[in-house]
Amino acid sequence: RMCDHGHGGDGGGCAHSAQELPPDAVIEGVRYDMGRAIDMDKVSILNEASANSGPNFLKEWDDKMDRTRFLESDCDEELLINLPFKGNVRILGLCLIGEDGEQCPARIRLFKDREGMSFDDVAGLQPEQEIDLKADPTGSVDYPLKASKFNSLSHLSIHIDRNFGGETTKMYFLGLRGEYLEDFRQKVVIATYEARAIPKDHKGTIPDGKSSDIY
Repeated sequence: RMCDHGHGGDGGGCAHSAQELPPDAVIEGVRYDMGRAIDMDKVSILNEASANSGPNFLKEWDDKMDRTRFLESDCDEELLINLPFKGNVRILGLCLIGEDGEQCPARIRLFKDREGMSFDDVAGLQPEQEIDLKADPTGSVDYPLKASKFNSLSHLSIHIDRNFGGETTKMYFLGLRGEYLEDFRQKVVIATYEARAIPKDHKGTIPDGKSSDIY
């Protein structure tokens, strides 16, 4: 089959260590709640077999084992997922559930703050992190991200460049754990206040005494 996107070389990869989650974390799933910070309307996925598959795999933790909703690649094993956030976030780790067998993702390459990435882009750029994945059909493996790279970002691109031998790649769940740092709307409010002229007789104070509204 012919594919309409380019393929970069494998390049060097530094796989970050994965760790088994303790049972209480698996059951509660409280750490994988950063899906709420994703701007779903602006999510873009390249080489997806079905359009608008974002909600199918960016599920709530309690729905992670739902096999009726999934993301599958189209003409080969590659996928490129562009995730914009509603504000600045810190991503500490991720969890991924793929199809059992050859269609399971085998490696991901992560890029930060590069909106609208294409396959040509990822072929020519070094990722912030590469992770070799384990076959994990239940979501019991946590992949920590490099704190120095993902402590503050507003956009995350995930390039799945290989699986375990299948013609296409299939995944059911992607969970992100981290912290919400700052909402973009808050920045707009602060910028609006900074743009207002402060009367000379109130120099150094915030107009109308509404300081609590911007923090």
